[in-house]
Amino acid sequence: MSLGTLAAPTTIANEIANWLNTHPGPSNLSQLLTNIHEAAHVIYHRDLGDDPQVRGAHWRIIDGKREWVLGSVECLPAHIQMNAHPVLVAKTFLGPRYIEVLLRGKESQDECWFASRRDFGLYSDWYRIRQTLRADLPSDLKEEVQRAIRRDFNDPVFQRRLWKTALEYEARIKAQN
Repeated sequence: MSLGTLAAPTTIANEIANWLNTHPGPSNLSQLLTNIHEAAHVIYHRDLGDDPQVRGAHWRIIDGKREWVLGSVECLPAHIQMNAHPVLVAKTFLGPRYIEVLLRGKESQDECWFASRRDFGLYSDWYRIRQTLRADLPSDLKEEVQRAIRRDFNDPVFQRRLWKTALEYEARIKAQN
């Protein structure tokens, strides 16, 4: 796993390089990407007024199989999922993976989406239920979310927030051990 050409803007790219210099070891890039991924979940939850519980590495059932995951964030409460603006809710599911693709480059897209298939499954379930109950989802929701995530990712203030939240996530999971 690599960051390839590091498609990320300078702010977060510099933070990543500094972090990797102070955290040597072969598995640290995977943990760093997990920290950033889970931090994006936390940010988008907080944007909707929810401060989720986080977990470090643990076993989880994904597609009916027991798999080891490096981290997770609890799901957004159902009342928020069903009542908040659809783009904001969809960002909680899809945003972290779009951000990872933006960080790592388009050539890592398939790997990124495979690694987050649970997030996409949760998004698909939410989409189906919300559309059945409210019928208020735009037909181009995924594209709208992708544009919103790109705007977030290109904003230096968002990048600082993402980095700060990734460090917070790392501290929270270490405190659990």
